[in-house]
Amino acid sequence: MATSLDGPLVGTELADHSSMLTGGDGPGSPPRGRAAACSPGRSLGRQPRCWASQPAGPRDDDVPANGAGCRGPSDPRGGWSGPSAATSPRGSPVRDHGPVDERYRGFPDGFFARDDASPDERFYAPTRLVTHLDQAAIEAVGVLYAELGLTGAVLDLCSSWVSHFRVPPARLVALGMNAAELERNAQAASWLIHDLNAEPQLPFATGSFDGATCCVSVDYLVRPVEVFDEIARVLRPGAAFVCTFSNRCFPTKAIHGWLAADDDGHLGVVREYFHHSEGWGTVVAERRTPPGHPGDPLYAVWARRELPTGSPT
Repeated sequence: MATSLDGPLVGTELADHSSMLTGGDGPGSPPRGRAAACSPGRSLGRQPRCWASQPAGPRDDDVPANGAGCRGPSDPRGGWSGPSAATSPRGSPVRDHGPVDERYRGFPDGFFARDDASPDERFYAPTRLVTHLDQAAIEAVGVLYAELGLTGAVLDLCSSWVSHFRVPPARLVALGMNAAELERNAQAASWLIHDLNAEPQLPFATGSFDGATCCVSVDYLVRPVEVFDEIARVLRPGAAFVCTFSNRCFPTKAIHGWLAADDDGHLGVVREYFHHSEGWGTVVAERRTPPGHPGDPLYAVWARRELPTGSPT
C-alpha cells in the first residue's frame, strides 16, 4: 500500500491535480464525452482554431467525441460558433487564477473555461474505484510505458487507484485528488494530494524523476502550459513525459476547447501544450490502438526532456 507524504518536500518527489477521465464502465465512470464541434480529422496544428462557445451534443453516456463539422474562423464555409483569437487576442485560460501567461495568446477566449468552475476538490471528493479504459486500452498504456523505458523514479500525475504499468517502476509517486483512491494504488511507493489547477507548481526538486505520466486526465487542466513547464523542471534530461487519453470524459470538468475537438484535435491540443511550454524535445502524437479496434481507442502524446546543450544524443 502506498504511503502518504505530507508537509514540505525538499529534494524528493511528489504532487498533482485531478484524476479520472476517458473510458471505462461502471458506477462513477465518465461518459464518452459530448459530440465534438471540430471538423473530423483536423489537427489544431500550431494555432488552435476549432472550438464552440457551447459544447455540442447531449451529456449521455457513450457519446463518441467525434467531430461534428465546426470550421475555423478563416474558413469561408462557416460553422464557427466561438470567439476567434483575432477578436480576443489575449484569451483568458487562467482568469480565475491570476495574470494570463502570454503563451496562451494563440488560444481562443474561453478555451480553458469549464461548465463546472467550482473547486475541483469538491468534484473529486467521492471515491471512484473504477477504471476509465477498457482492458485492451489499459494494456496499450502499459505497452507504451514499457516502450518509453519508464522504469526508474516515475511521477504519475492525476493518479488514482491504478496506474496501468505492466511492471511497476522502481519508485512510483502517485499524485491525485482523492486519498482513498491513492492509498489503494498497489504500484505506488508514495502518494500526495495536490490540485494542479489551483497550484501548477510541483513540490519537487529539479531533476527528481526519470519519467512522468498523465493517464486520461490532461483534458481537465486549465493551466497546462505552467504544468508542463513544471514537469520538465522535475524530470532529468532525456526523461519522457507521456499523456494518454481516449474518447470519454467528465464533460462538466473538461475544458471547452477539449469538448469542441475531435480525436485528432485532442492530439493537436496536447501537442500544443508541449510546444508552448519549455524544455521539450521532439513531440510524438499517435493512436496506440488499431484503427479498426472495436473498444476504447487509446491516443498518446509524449516528448522527452531536452538534453543540455552540447550533450551527446
